[in-house]
Amino acid sequence: MSLVIDRLTEHYKFIEKDYNDSNIVGIFLVGSQNYNIDTINSDIDTKFIITPTLNDIYLNHKGESSTKKFPDSNEYISIKDIRCVLSEFKKQGTLLEILFTDYAIVNPLYKPIWQELVNHREEIARYNPYLVAKATKGILYNTYERLYNKDGEISPKQVSNMVRLEYFIQNYIEQKSYANCIKPEGDKHDYILQIKNGELGTTSLITIAESSFKAANLLIDTYCQRDDLPKNNPNIEEFLYDITKQFIDTSLITEYARNGEI
Repeated sequence: MSLVIDRLTEHYKFIEKDYNDSNIVGIFLVGSQNYNIDTINSDIDTKFIITPTLNDIYLNHKGESSTKKFPDSNEYISIKDIRCVLSEFKKQGTLLEILFTDYAIVNPLYKPIWQELVNHREEIARYNPYLVAKATKGILYNTYERLYNKDGEISPKQVSNMVRLEYFIQNYIEQKSYANCIKPEGDKHDYILQIKNGELGTTSLITIAESSFKAANLLIDTYCQRDDLPKNNPNIEEFLYDITKQFIDTSLITEYARNGEI
């Protein structure tokens, strides 16, 4: 864990110089470490979250959403305005994982507000189960398209991602906690790492990939046809609106105070 936190800190220091401290919510790990299927070759990729400035509000600027490459590495830092982050939570995609990560550095100014999000993370992750299924299907197809490299060789990493996605959607449908859904356990965890580490032959990898792709698709399609799926939980909608307001209010009041205007 310390190695990941050290790298997270390096990412933070690399980006923080571009922003006022009061506009930094924090930095959060994304990727395989959150799923407990990282290897010694896994990169450290992060999400750096900021709040809008007074000028952003006055001039009606869209929330920042950009990416920077960490020097001398294959690691990336995605920079996002908190408004974009909370909006993406409602789209129910993979960004939800930052609510469940063990690797984060949060600005003390925003820590109580972020903690409120974490306290409600399971409800947020089930804000709209239909969208979770659809988002998973999109990722599944993107993974399938990347199964083979330019030389026509199958990628153990992408096959392991395919199996992990099948595991995720099956457990999500079975109402397991989201934290459990994104972290394969027991034999499944060991199996996914075995695939990822290239311990299986090409023929086996092809069979596994095709099987997981079909199984996950069937699970998703069957699930999305259900009539009892809740959509857009209004309580979570209101909660996320209130949290957005708390982040922005805190940011703007701090900026006013820094400028000597209050």
